[in-house]
Amino acid sequence: MRHQTGTRFRSPFILGLLLIFALVLAACGEGTTDAETEETTTTTTVVQTTTTTSAPEEEEDHDHDHEDDEHDHEEESDKPSDDEVMELDGPRSLLVVGAFDLPVVDLIDIADGSVISIDLESPAALSSSITESGRFLLAGHGESVTILDTGVWSEPHGDHFHHYAKDPTILGSVEGPMPTHLISHGGVSALYFDGTGSAQLIDEEALESGEVTVIAEVPTSAPHHGFALPTHDEFFVTVPTADMEQLPNVVGISDADGELAAEFDCPATHGEASVADGVAAGCTDGVIYVTEADGTWTGTYLPYPEVVDEDPFGFGPARAWLLNVDSDADLIAAPHGGQHLLIVDPAAESMESFDMGTRIATLGVAFAEDGHVLVLTIDGVLHLVEPDDGSVVSSLEVMAPFEEGDPAQAFKQLAVTGDHIYLTDPDNGQIIEMEVGGDTLTMERTFAVDFTPGFLTIANG
Repeated sequence: MRHQTGTRFRSPFILGLLLIFALVLAACGEGTTDAETEETTTTTTVVQTTTTTSAPEEEEDHDHDHEDDEHDHEEESDKPSDDEVMELDGPRSLLVVGAFDLPVVDLIDIADGSVISIDLESPAALSSSITESGRFLLAGHGESVTILDTGVWSEPHGDHFHHYAKDPTILGSVEGPMPTHLISHGGVSALYFDGTGSAQLIDEEALESGEVTVIAEVPTSAPHHGFALPTHDEFFVTVPTADMEQLPNVVGISDADGELAAEFDCPATHGEASVADGVAAGCTDGVIYVTEADGTWTGTYLPYPEVVDEDPFGFGPARAWLLNVDSDADLIAAPHGGQHLLIVDPAAESMESFDMGTRIATLGVAFAEDGHVLVLTIDGVLHLVEPDDGSVVSSLEVMAPFEEGDPAQAFKQLAVTGDHIYLTDPDNGQIIEMEVGGDTLTMERTFAVDFTPGFLTIANG
């Protein structure tokens, strides 16, 4: 590995036409942008949902006995006052399933399989994500990001939590060209727009009050495909430069005004992660790991292990495009080339790549809650992998073999909550549920949807 010391940003950069290549088209939405695009003013538009539902039923299990509480619940300042809000006896989890080619999102109650369908203005891209709290959906479209309150959440109270539910509601939208990486961290969501090369920041506390308010904009010098990841009071961002072609070659640490405190080389940057002691990004030939100590930012470049493999999208040697982090934010896992699984321990500055023997699905890597890595291969098999040595401890055939690479077809996608794993099955219009117990994977249920599932995430109350 090699270490880089942060340096000040000194010169503006001018971009030519930004080309969005096949991977970006599939993972982040279609489009191209001109570097000379005029600056866009972001506005907030409130959109009313046309969906109405009955109030959710209460769960059976209690987290605690309310009669034994020594505190006065009426004195809670943060308890919702909306008449439609119900307090539940336990948390509620929803599968949030977006249609691939229709402007629809289904909210599926994992407990009983009941479904609420929400109409959007247009189909949401794979860039859509759930906020850090697990409550609000950030649904990216071609020219805006819609914010949906899924209606499930929990609030701390002393040594326990209270759980609430209400009808889901579209709170509003933030307008901007080509939203891609939508990242929530530290109570702030950074909505990055390729068309302006800037991120609009929204505060989750305001969302809890039903308001969509842009509190700041983090700009860069030109439009490009990039990201802005909130970290403390600063942002880990991509930096456009004059020599870039399809993707930026530099990442940096920026304040909310776009002023860079440090910058680091990362050729063809794509994929970012917040880890326990810093931030990381995927590059052409390695992963950059950036940390801060006493006001100084340091970048450690970890080169990929040499493997006999190549990029499945035709962009040269094997590399990582998307970085997945475990629940403790200690390890990173990613497809490395076509059939290798990359495991990175940033704090230990170590990296290994394990041959799975079969091509890994583009969005087919995730961490189980117990620390195992879940790997879906295109032969339709889901593997439970030990991250320390890459050994496969369990495998389960979950669907028929499939091919990837056609941007007109939906990718398979994994989502995890507790000891349950969910997988989109676009070919059969369903979500597959599996359970991991120790070293065993078990097929549980399927949830049918009336469309081709495009993206999947989980809202947790």
